[in-house]
Amino acid sequence: MTPHIDREPSPRSLPRTAQGGAACRPLARILATYVGSLLAMAAFGATAGGPEFDPGFGVGGRITIEVGPSGNGSVSTGWRTSEGRYVLAGGCTIAPSRYTACATRVLPDGRIDGSFGPSGDGTFTLAGFGEEPARALQFVSDAQPLADGRIAFLGSGGDGEPPAIAVVRADGKGLDTTLGAGRGFLRVDLAGYPDVIPTRLAIQADGQLIIVGFTISAPPSTDMDFAALRVRADLSDHDRGFGDHGLARIAFNLGGNHVDSAVAVEVLPDGRLLLGGSASADPASASGLLFHMAFARLLSDGQLDPLFGGSGTGRAVHGVPGTDFASANDLDLDARGNIIVTGSAARFPEPGLGRSKWMVDRLRPDGTRDPSFNGGAPRLLGLTPSGVDGHAAASRLVRDGRGGWFLIGEGSRSPVSSQSMFGVVHLDAELEPHAGFGTGGALFGNFALPVAPGSADLAMGGFLDADTLVLVGAVFTDGSERFGAARLHLSALLADGFERRD
Repeated sequence: MTPHIDREPSPRSLPRTAQGGAACRPLARILATYVGSLLAMAAFGATAGGPEFDPGFGVGGRITIEVGPSGNGSVSTGWRTSEGRYVLAGGCTIAPSRYTACATRVLPDGRIDGSFGPSGDGTFTLAGFGEEPARALQFVSDAQPLADGRIAFLGSGGDGEPPAIAVVRADGKGLDTTLGAGRGFLRVDLAGYPDVIPTRLAIQADGQLIIVGFTISAPPSTDMDFAALRVRADLSDHDRGFGDHGLARIAFNLGGNHVDSAVAVEVLPDGRLLLGGSASADPASASGLLFHMAFARLLSDGQLDPLFGGSGTGRAVHGVPGTDFASANDLDLDARGNIIVTGSAARFPEPGLGRSKWMVDRLRPDGTRDPSFNGGAPRLLGLTPSGVDGHAAASRLVRDGRGGWFLIGEGSRSPVSSQSMFGVVHLDAELEPHAGFGTGGALFGNFALPVAPGSADLAMGGFLDADTLVLVGAVFTDGSERFGAARLHLSALLADGFERRD
């Protein structure tokens, strides 16, 4: 299998459909596609302070890849291996209404790595390793690399099914059958507990795996609570001494529908766990919605840490003034132990019409507000491709190697458009946006050119490779989904007074 190489658009060539046939489109639609491509290229052109597409990766610094038998797949995350190759992992369609975990590996120049996977095409799906693991992980939430290069996937089989973890060999040629009683995967037995929807996976220093997400109570209740559990490194079982007989369940009970969901986790240096997400509260706005950022810190045994939150509860809740919804989507620590948060905050001026912005925040190590940051309030970044209010959200934090961070996310092309472009923002160690980065401190673009009408490009993660930043995500267009990746040169950024400190 070879990646789609998206070349610069030519007005003399017509776009082609996902099936490979010439598309018969009205002239206006063709022109709209071409103009949109030019705008996307302009957004990623050379700018003061950089960055620029790396011409040594794919064509024009980006690739898109069809994964699985249908060619439809969406990246959850990606990373650089110790050999300098790039793994993109997520979920893909294997049959109508059938999905499972899949991954691909590419060489540093963007070509598929044919030594990866069982068939020499540089990809695999769990369905290729058996029907049972494929059904156990029909819906993929996250994936993480283990210390030796193996790939751990987190997901579930769907409604009412327990969380499941599968570990694939580093070469992608099969499940690691030294784990999970020879099966290479584990369905977590949570009999007697509410359903748990997994969202994120983290790896402890001892190799044990942390699953976070949220519980769902049986109807007619709408109760949802933060959830965390720990799985043994050999996938023999989950740790039944963690939390309450194997499950840590954290309720905030602020009001509303009691919908509390954890979507971020950070394993702290001392083994404690920091969880982040959102919690519903009693709405006071006309939208009828109100969600605050919510955090919890657990001791290594899964019990709430009484030193966190400022009130001895192990919980912390922070609203974002002027918004109806706020969520902590990713977490990190700075050099002083402060908690760095990114996510999104939204207001709903009228039913069905939302406006959201990238959000970044800094909290003290105990989860209380840091009055030295932005006057003690989260900072909202009004950054979109069009420069006007629309939908924008940050998904991940990536350390820049010198004390700051890249925020990875996406933004809509117009206030009412579902079409989006992936985005990157660079922040220094004090979370101040770097004005010389991209245009006005942000860079938006597309994985695939020409840009198809109705397409949406989402960046779900990123990582550094020497003096480049690699973004991974997905391209949604014409009912299809493809893996996407782009590599950006940071040399101009580094030369602009930002010496690298690894």
